[in-house]
Amino acid sequence: MKTPDEICGVFSRESLEIAQQSVATYRYYAQTEDVITLASVLFESLARNHPFHNANKRTAVVATSIFMLMNGYELTAPGDDLVEIAVAVVTRTVDRETLEDFLYHWHRPIDELEALGNDSLRRLIDRTMLT
Repeated sequence: MKTPDEICGVFSRESLEIAQQSVATYRYYAQTEDVITLASVLFESLARNHPFHNANKRTAVVATSIFMLMNGYELTAPGDDLVEIAVAVVTRTVDRETLEDFLYHWHRPIDELEALGNDSLRRLIDRTMLT
């Protein structure tokens, strides 16, 4: 949630473009179609490249969640764990492979959710509004 004096907007257009292109670049050079691997690339790139004045970690979490949903998976990690891993990524306490392991642990295919009424996007929006 934005604070009253918080600066909003893009800090570095170049960093944002790099983050945006990181998934396609990694996919091409690593020759992988693995959604979780590519999600970890997106998360790391948005969090570390610092393209926005504020909320880079939050943006990384939400963008990764949406990327996973669009590709058939829900990110199920508790909010506190997401905060912890986001800080660890930015401070380089963990590498991308460790982040990938985290995402592998905290995901589930959407087809499992369809039997439950699949409102994963609503849960994502609700969780985002609380942070």
